[in-house]
Amino acid sequence: MLAAGIRDSSGINITGETGHEIELRVDDEIFKVTELFSSRGDYRSGFLEVELPELEPGNHTIRLKAWDTFNNSAFAEVEVQVADLAESVLSQVLFYPNPWREQEEGFFTYVLTTPVESVRIRVFSLAGKLVDDIDGGRLAGFNQVQWDRPGNLANGSYLYRLQVAVEGGERFDLSAVIQVVK
Repeated sequence: MLAAGIRDSSGINITGETGHEIELRVDDEIFKVTELFSSRGDYRSGFLEVELPELEPGNHTIRLKAWDTFNNSAFAEVEVQVADLAESVLSQVLFYPNPWREQEEGFFTYVLTTPVESVRIRVFSLAGKLVDDIDGGRLAGFNQVQWDRPGNLANGSYLYRLQVAVEGGERFDLSAVIQVVK
């Protein structure tokens, strides 16, 4: 969604005449948006809300151009970066407490920006042996998964891999270390 306030002391041209429309340019695509402009009784200023097209991950240029009643144009331009879904779905991944003592409860925590198909947490020894395999919460927002560690877990470092599957089959993962102290 793009929201913009437009103001000019001589007034905003909203006739929509060819060449003098209020124009939104997203990269190389142009949209005529004059009819979306609204004012509250003041011909010199108003507001515009436009639903932007879905943008691919990467850098994009958004430019809004308008005309005043003396046929002078002005524009505002911004550069935006759209994050890749895999980078933006998962954040704030943490195992708490770390280091983890035997008498404490341990939790994997993370935030999902959208519901996902599956979350899998796998814990490995440094030698690569699978120690545990856990299903995690899949709902948008804060997720906390308690880990009931195996009783024969020795002191030392363990790797965990949090794997997320999103709609459409895309998968990505994040790895980190847990320190276990008895």
